[in-house]
Amino acid sequence: MLIIDETRNLRTNGFEVLLEYDVFKAFQESIIGGLGGRDNYNTDAYNKMLVQLMFRFDETIYESYAEVFLNPFHENAGFFVKGLWGVITLGVTPSRTVTEHYELTFFIPDGFSRRGVELQGNFSQQLLLRGIISNLLLVYFIGIFIWNIRDAFKTSKIIEETKKVPDQVQYFKDVYENAFEYIVLMPALFLVTFISVMPILFGMLVAFTNYDAQHIPPNNLFTWVGLENFRVIFTLNEQGGLPFGTQFFRVFSWTLIWAFASTFTVFFGGFIQAVILANNRVVFRKIWRSLLILPWAIPALISQMVFNVMFRDRGWVNQTLSNIGVYDWLLERGMLGRSFADAGTGLDRLLYFGEENIQWISNEANPWFVRIFIIVLNIWLGFPFFMALMTGVMTSIDRSLYEAASIDGATGFQQFRFITMPLVLFATSPLLIMTFAGNFNNFGVIYFITQGGPGGDFTTAFAGQTDILISWIYKLTTDANVRWYSMASVFSLLIFLIIGTISAWNFTRTRAFKEEM
Repeated sequence: MLIIDETRNLRTNGFEVLLEYDVFKAFQESIIGGLGGRDNYNTDAYNKMLVQLMFRFDETIYESYAEVFLNPFHENAGFFVKGLWGVITLGVTPSRTVTEHYELTFFIPDGFSRRGVELQGNFSQQLLLRGIISNLLLVYFIGIFIWNIRDAFKTSKIIEETKKVPDQVQYFKDVYENAFEYIVLMPALFLVTFISVMPILFGMLVAFTNYDAQHIPPNNLFTWVGLENFRVIFTLNEQGGLPFGTQFFRVFSWTLIWAFASTFTVFFGGFIQAVILANNRVVFRKIWRSLLILPWAIPALISQMVFNVMFRDRGWVNQTLSNIGVYDWLLERGMLGRSFADAGTGLDRLLYFGEENIQWISNEANPWFVRIFIIVLNIWLGFPFFMALMTGVMTSIDRSLYEAASIDGATGFQQFRFITMPLVLFATSPLLIMTFAGNFNNFGVIYFITQGGPGGDFTTAFAGQTDILISWIYKLTTDANVRWYSMASVFSLLIFLIIGTISAWNFTRTRAFKEEM
């Protein structure tokens, strides 16, 4: 509070400044001059100057802030101790706005106003990242330290037995000969640690925090919550009003269906095309092969965005179907012309294509229509690769096998069943597993064609009807209104465990893997 007595002295929170007009103006001008002139600074600069004056002359206020912001571990600890402290605490001081200097704003020149000054607190994500880096380095240093102790022990045994100190040149020669592979691998291992392992660890650890839109540093720090995020998923509970538990299993089940369906359709679609083109009765095979491989030559992103434009409610495809009379046929059978409320249930809903237009990518009443549609579209994008692959595999099959089968009386179908298919599957089964893993995380097809829709709002934890786990993670982390990083990290960790387990299990069961063993 401002107090002015008979001597025209100002007393406020321990400050005492003479208010004589000439002295005050001289003091104000000296401050402005020291800053380089009023034209060189804005309102924030003058308010920061007042905070510095306040801290300089009022030790009580300064100590109250210093006790909070000048943490000894954060300010004075060494690199490794600070890193360990950061991982354990994730910060202890959020940002805070200083307003106590408002009573000194009479120092500010005309034309400028008082404004709060923010004292920056800890950044939890930076502390976690630095802590991971420092602890990984500490592991390296501990490993080197242990190696030095063991080497010193071996050297002491040699000295004890030979009564002679080993020659240094010979020592380094022995190290080079006996540990050459480790010396060569160390630089690569170091790079892998900080380019691959470190980001993976950061993403995994975020899954055990409450890092979301309500806990964005530095104003609000996030903290460790243990297995709480996993409990929310597997007990079908809500977090922050969002039904993550129920929506996770819905999205996960569709992700599995999408991965299996998109993998086997493109695999066998390419296989069938390769078998057809391998038949000698097909004329102009090179021309057909060149035409069918065009979808692979065109960048997938361009094809996906073109599909999005073509199959919109008022897109080119719907206009064409309307002009050729397909809409009339659908209207007669009730597949069009009904509102969302009249979509019905059961078979009626499955045959509901839209109200005024066929909703290829926005049919919220019949999401399976949209899901099947994008599976069919994905065949166009994926089969050319497998067609080219299968063609190469089939040309490498020994023709004498077919000749011997023909002599034994085998039909064309029997030759295909017992010769072509087993040999092709044997050569391509590892790639089939890799394709499944890729389709499990096939972000492009989902996002650039349907954006994860239809649907996807607060009631569904922002997961649309065609969202797979990876596209849902993208929404949770990039949408400024959501920013639920902890749950996105949980889903990423679960994807890693699922894909890693399935891939490892399938690889170990393939004949190619067993023969390598």
